[in-house]
Order: sequence, then C-alpha cells, then structure tokens
Amino acid sequence: MLDRKHKKLRHILNDKRRVLIAFSGGVDSSLLAKVAKDALGRNALAVTIDCEVVPRRELTEARAMARAIGIKHKVLKYRMLKNREFTRNPGNRCYYCKRKMMEILKNIAEKKGAVLMDGTNTDDVEGKRPGLKALKEFGVLSPLTMAGISKQEARKLAGKFKLSNYRKPAMTCLATRIPTGETITKDRLRRIEDAEEFLHGMGIHDLRVRDQGNIARIEVPKKKFKVILDNRKKITDRFRGLGFSHTCLNMEGRDE
Repeated sequence: MLDRKHKKLRHILNDKRRVLIAFSGGVDSSLLAKVAKDALGRNALAVTIDCEVVPRRELTEARAMARAIGIKHKVLKYRMLKNREFTRNPGNRCYYCKRKMMEILKNIAEKKGAVLMDGTNTDDVEGKRPGLKALKEFGVLSPLTMAGISKQEARKLAGKFKLSNYRKPAMTCLATRIPTGETITKDRLRRIEDAEEFLHGMGIHDLRVRDQGNIARIEVPKKKFKVILDNRKKITDRFRGLGFSHTCLNMEGRDE
C-alpha cells in the first residue's frame, strides 16, 4: 500500500517540468522535497519564508534538512507583523498568514515557470483549517494529499528514506500560543520563543508555551511531566525573567 502511494507521488512529480516547494523543514515538506529532488534534480527548488512567527531553531533545522536532501534552497525574509489582518489575531488568522506566504511563493514560481507545491497530507484536510483556503486561492498543489498519504504514512516514508526528522513532532507557528483576539506583537513572540527554547535545553522537544498575559501555560507530553516538576524552580525563575508572573502546567498533557 505505502509503496503504491510512493509511486503515485513520484508520478505526480515526474509529470512536472519544474516545481517550487513551500518548505518548512517539517516531516511533510521534507518528504516532498526529497521525492522532488530524486525525480527532478535541479528543477526542484525549496523555499522557506523567514518571518517573526518562525522560531530560529526551525529555520536552522530547515536549512540543515535542505542540505541533507541536496535540494536547492532559498530563504526569503518577510515582516508578517506589518500585516494588520494577521496581527489582530482573528479566528482565521492562519488564512492571512498563509495567503501572504503563498502570494510571495506564487510570484517566484511563475517567474521560474514552476508549479507551486506544499506538504499538506490527508490528515491536514480534515477539520477546520483556514490556511487551506489560501492554498486553493493560489492554486497550490498538495502532492501528498493527491497520493493519499497520511501524516503517519509520511513519517514512515521519511524514515524509509532516512530523513533524520521523520520522528519530529508537528510544529505550529509561535502566533498559535497567543489567545485569539489578542494582538500579536514582536515582544510576545520573542518571549514565547525564549521560553520554549529554555525547555528545549532540558530535552523537551514536543511542547508549547501558551502566552496568557502574565501566565505561561506549559504543554508537554505526560512522560515529560517529571522533567518539568523536577526543574520547576529553574523554569519559574526563568519565565519570571521573561515577564510571566505565574507558570502552570497543563495536566492534560499533549497528545503522544
């Protein structure tokens, strides 16, 4: 079954002359970049948008993954915080972010005579995802979805191709840590990133630090609760220095 889906994915890419991949460095876009590079060689280009909502760690990892795959890679800077539709943080915030990113990438793709693609998988199209609307508006192809590949299947294929990030936890942008309706600012994004980076240093990689004003709400898998509790003083001291007067742990834990 999985081999058949891989062949279909390869066929979709082989059918294109040039492709431009919206590349985050996550499992899905890395898998797509790998198959595109194998199918099209130098006619495959990966492009990453570097903006305020992307953690520096993610950008570094995206660059490293592109090098490992061997695909041509460009990083473009964009100031997302100048987009007031985005910073006012409505319920469909992701639509405004994705729309601007796809506009930038579509312009590049058209100049290069390339087809714009992204790593959306079949699980992503389920439920309410405002960003999908932007993909449709700009005619972005999602080959993983077209090939019927789910998130778990993408991980299995990435592992088969020895991509080092095949077990990497799903990552969302830093803006998702701020409650809907509250203004997204550079200062809030930076303290969220600093807080999460501090926890990364303790060996916790699947996490979120929700910014709820003076309160930081930590979300980690239950198996990491002990790390948080054993280091609670270090964490609360550090978070207090970032402007959080209170730090709490979400006892439901993150899905594992």
